[in-house]
Amino acid sequence: MCGVLTFYYFPRIYFQGGGACWDKVSTEAGLCTTYSDPTSADPGVFCRDNCPSTNPFSEYTIVQVLYCSGDAHVGNVVRDYSDSKGEAVTQMGAVNVQMTLDWIKSQTSYLTKFNELVLMGCSAGSLGVQAWSHEVLSQMKASYGYDNAAVVPDSYAGVFPPGTQGQTIKGFGACTADALNNAPELVELCNEGELTLQEMSDYAIDRNEDVQFAFLNSKEDEVQIAYYVAIGATFPNTSAVITPEEYFIDINVIFGGYADKSNVVQVSCLRASEVAKKERLASERAVMLVSEALRSTGEERAIRPLRSAFTNTYPLAAVLGGQRPALLH
Repeated sequence: MCGVLTFYYFPRIYFQGGGACWDKVSTEAGLCTTYSDPTSADPGVFCRDNCPSTNPFSEYTIVQVLYCSGDAHVGNVVRDYSDSKGEAVTQMGAVNVQMTLDWIKSQTSYLTKFNELVLMGCSAGSLGVQAWSHEVLSQMKASYGYDNAAVVPDSYAGVFPPGTQGQTIKGFGACTADALNNAPELVELCNEGELTLQEMSDYAIDRNEDVQFAFLNSKEDEVQIAYYVAIGATFPNTSAVITPEEYFIDINVIFGGYADKSNVVQVSCLRASEVAKKERLASERAVMLVSEALRSTGEERAIRPLRSAFTNTYPLAAVLGGQRPALLH
């Protein structure tokens, strides 16, 4: 991370995306980034200047959890195969996340109680923020506390071929990762190879009823469909085929599982075939809904989940205009 050491009392912890590699084949195919770049983020919620009307998070301090491990931020493993340079593949994304949290917790000269805390992530970062949300909220509450908080997973719902999700998570070494420190029930499921992203999200949602969770996704996300196919192709006796229509059904099953949670917001956007202006307006509305939910108090926090169809759009982090902000060092 780079930039200025200035804290607002509105911190945002952002999990960077960059694909995933879960075995030798996916590693050799280059399905995950192996380098981190703090300037790689698109504008949107990173917009700092000349965009307060479209980005309600423009004045938040940003701590970006960089990503180069290919493990959706939950890895804690050295693989038994090598990369293209002949070096053992080491996936320690969870260690990187915890080091970032430790750094935040050490900034006592700059920080007191947070007014608002937002956890976000896009693509692989969406997987990471869902897996880490309960642990991050627990650590930040213990260290500083916060008045309001929100969790915003953007553009990865967690649609996996049957029987592959738990084994993939276990293969990353997540069972011994800090992300599950305060979740013994999840550790047991992980060790059995049965843990899913949905169970991690459910766990966090149920145990943080004062925190708003806002899931953003699209109807026919080509990237998520492509990774479904890739995972299916590398697991034996598993289907590697999913149509856009089947994907749409699956994400609605996933989000339908959160529909009865009073602290969950679900946001839709427009089709990719629609004009860019309409896409931008829809996504701006999405980020405003998240901001409104974060700032609500008392009975207002028990907002009714927004049930709607999910349609193609750009990731939230990319749709709003403006310049990239300075990042914390």
